[in-house]
Amino acid sequence: MSDWACIFDLDGVLADTEPFWDRSAIELLSRRGKMRDLALTVRCRGRQPIEVARMYVEHYQLDESPEAIRDERLAIIETLYRGGLPAMPGALELVAALAAQRVPLAVASGSPTRLVKVVLEAIDLKDAFVDAIGSDQVTNGKPSPELFLLAAERIGIQAERCVVIEDSIAGVTAALAAQMSCVHLAIDGVAPLPEADLVVATLERLFPQTLLALIERRAACCPKS
Repeated sequence: MSDWACIFDLDGVLADTEPFWDRSAIELLSRRGKMRDLALTVRCRGRQPIEVARMYVEHYQLDESPEAIRDERLAIIETLYRGGLPAMPGALELVAALAAQRVPLAVASGSPTRLVKVVLEAIDLKDAFVDAIGSDQVTNGKPSPELFLLAAERIGIQAERCVVIEDSIAGVTAALAAQMSCVHLAIDGVAPLPEADLVVATLERLFPQTLLALIERRAACCPKS
């Protein structure tokens, strides 16, 4: 087993789920006669469903509880997922390459664990990870580092020997707060985050040696005292 690990975000990194989240938001809001605010959508990416629901209640001035909004949206998204969804380009190949080198792998997602399992099964990756953690398993979701630190603990690798692949601002912030190396997958016109150790437009440009080099470079630049 390698002495370093890779932790993947799920939505928009391993699986192309963002269009489904967009559809669920449009459906949820249309039931209430509301139009989706794209600026709010960007701010919500990577965050816990309950936190997103609170933002919706405040922003759209909804009369329902955040819990009710969250539950309704998750029901919509699960129905959409079960109709089938694709893996992101290069995701299956990168996971296979890392597994071939016996690199421990985990998923740390802002989605609840039950949806994480549905997605991984849909893209044939349900057995590829040491652990798959949803945001319902922590108190504080991204941008808190709690989710990534739990993933490192579960797979038995020190945080500084982990590299995270993320697509959201909240996720990159969380990974760096956990003292992990981080790749920002910046697609669909998303502005690259210079704070990340590496920015790529597709997973097809990532290889195990590329990820390990990020960890080694960070260790050389910031040695432990």
